[in-house]
This record gives sequence, C-alpha cells and structure tokens, in this order.
Amino acid sequence: MNIKKQLISFGAAVAATVAMVSPASATIYTYTVNDDEVFKIDTVAKTGSFQGSVLTRDSNVIFSSESFASFTGGLNPTFTGILNSISGYYMVNGNSRFDLVNGNLANLGAGVPRLIFSNGAVGLFGTVWRNANGATFGDNNWSITGVTSEPSPVPEPAMLGLFGAGAVMVMMGRRRRSVAKSVAGAGKLALAC
Repeated sequence: MNIKKQLISFGAAVAATVAMVSPASATIYTYTVNDDEVFKIDTVAKTGSFQGSVLTRDSNVIFSSESFASFTGGLNPTFTGILNSISGYYMVNGNSRFDLVNGNLANLGAGVPRLIFSNGAVGLFGTVWRNANGATFGDNNWSITGVTSEPSPVPEPAMLGLFGAGAVMVMMGRRRRSVAKSVAGAGKLALAC
C-alpha cells in the first residue's frame, strides 16, 4: 500500500473518530415561564440562569450542572440536574429581596439543590431563600409557557478535527512530492557527471 493511500485511510479514520465523539448538537434553550420570567440552559457551558421580569420579580439566579451537557430541551422535557453551583437572589412582589441561604450547596433537609423539568414545569428544589426580616421560602415551581433554542456560538469539535486532519494530509502530500523531486533531481545530476 503506497503512502498516499495510507494518508487517505488515516485521515478518514481520524475524521470518523472525531465525528463520533463530538456532541450531536450544542444549544442554548430559553424557557419562558409565569409572568414572563426566563430560564436559560446552555448545553456547552453547562450553565443556566433564571431572570425575573422587572415588573414582577426582578430576580437573578445563576447555576451550573455537569448534567446540562445531556439536556435535550423541548416544550415538555423530563430532566433533573444536580447543581454544582448556584448564586443570586429573588425579588418577591417587586419589593422584598430574598438571598440564597445554602449557596454552598448544603443539604438543609430539602435535598441537594437541583433543577427539575417535569410535567410542563420547571423548578428549583433543595434551595432555601431568606429576606432581611428573616422570612424564608424553599422550593419553587413555574409553568412553562414557551421555549426557543439557538445554536451555541462554540464551534463543534468535529469540524475542528476535520480541518486538522485535512491540514495534516495536505502537509504530508507536499512533503512526499518535495522528497520525490529532490531524489529525481539528484539522479539527473549524477548522470551528467
């Protein structure tokens, strides 16, 4: 088998391997819930957020979970993500700020903090929130009213792998041609003497 065929076989094997191990899709899912509040899940960054509308609950909660990489989205997903991190606050009735008590992800009797999608709703569970007056609340659940998705701006590894494999094949092909030319040129020089 000549070197050209070996390079083509090698390049095809690398491209197939990279394509198999890369994610099928990388997406940012945006869920609209009660009162125009928004949950976002980014499957590449493995992060999420909850943003409340200014008119109802000017809230801002940021969280992450390794399991977000396997989140498939849709209008009625079934999914549970154990949170690796969570921070932020809720504004209730537009005037009472509730801060996260268990931001260190401690289990305060309600389980570890997690995000659950089920039965057309999304909820933050295992969290405890407290305001300046000492009032607390825990688990919260919202009905999903809409969903959109957009491709993630991160390039997929399969495309980078294909580009790299092609570049290696081009360089090897050029190297092979330059070696062949120098050998052929040396032979002519020897005959001339």
